[in-house]
Amino acid sequence: MKKSIIYSCLTVFLLLPVSCRQQGPEYASGKNLGQVYLSPEGGKLSVLVSLNSLWRVATDADWIRLDGNGGNGQSAFTLYYEANKSDIISSKPLRKANIIIQRIEEQVADTLSVLQQGAPDGTDYGSVVQDNYLEFLIPELKTRKVLYANLQGADANQTKKWMETGGYDWIAAYDPDQIISANDDHVIRDGAFILSTSEDYPKKTSSGESFLTAQVDGWNMVVADFEPEEDAGRQYGRIKDLLDSGYNQPLSGDLWIIGGSLYYFSVMEAGYPNTPGWYPKDPADALFDADRYAWECNLYDSIYLTHKTFNTSYSAGEKAWRADYAYVSASAWNHLAAVETIPMEEAGLQHAPCVLTIKY
Repeated sequence: MKKSIIYSCLTVFLLLPVSCRQQGPEYASGKNLGQVYLSPEGGKLSVLVSLNSLWRVATDADWIRLDGNGGNGQSAFTLYYEANKSDIISSKPLRKANIIIQRIEEQVADTLSVLQQGAPDGTDYGSVVQDNYLEFLIPELKTRKVLYANLQGADANQTKKWMETGGYDWIAAYDPDQIISANDDHVIRDGAFILSTSEDYPKKTSSGESFLTAQVDGWNMVVADFEPEEDAGRQYGRIKDLLDSGYNQPLSGDLWIIGGSLYYFSVMEAGYPNTPGWYPKDPADALFDADRYAWECNLYDSIYLTHKTFNTSYSAGEKAWRADYAYVSASAWNHLAAVETIPMEEAGLQHAPCVLTIKY
């Protein structure tokens, strides 16, 4: 009898917490707080929340860690995020997450979207705050639009108007007629630098090719103009000379953009449905040696990697192909947000310009 009473009491005791458990409040869907853009490199972001009451914060992402779970009134939290870097072997896509801020007294859950850049996908993402109770406490990433263009044979008035309305921060252009460089010093000027032809510029590689290199805010930028050349050995020698003049030097820095009218063939663009019949098809063809050397030097062909098709930027007679390149170093690749090519007809040029958007 005593055992029966003990078992009955134990059963009641075990059941009591279940029957008395209170469910958490249902939070209504609240405000869209906007979105925050994160670079592919891992890091942290501190956020100031200015509310007059108790609030909680959480995330639905396993690649984000929060240093707290909320506050009372004005307080800050920090989110730590893992890297989402890409390289030639592994191309990581953009990834998304949500930061949920629950306003306890009002039982409302607001959402801040988090976008972390992966490999460039053609879209220029950014941070937008849509409610003034939220503030990011670290400086915004710098965003720069970089134009690579060959202005040879361009109409001066049309070109100036087109470039002025493009919102470009840095301009790397082959400008033999001095359409935009005028009589300046042909170096960094108002955030732009121009490759021009004068007695002192452009510089010459050991094989005699024209180029100019400059440092802008920690970025090493090179713009070159080669003469059209059919000999595979000469093509290879010219790009090797160019890279060896700066990029391949010891302690040359991590952030590089190297582009211009190089006139050789892209090994990655052979074999697409729209690749013309005259284009070399064998990846081992010596005509691809110049482009292959750039890849071997750990430079990424940004135009190919963001378009992945046969591209054209120049035509000679009946042949049209991509004679213009914009390589980026491995470190620069993970700061690249978007790559756009502008059709020759739209630009009114003999070469199709390229626009790179970088964030750093």
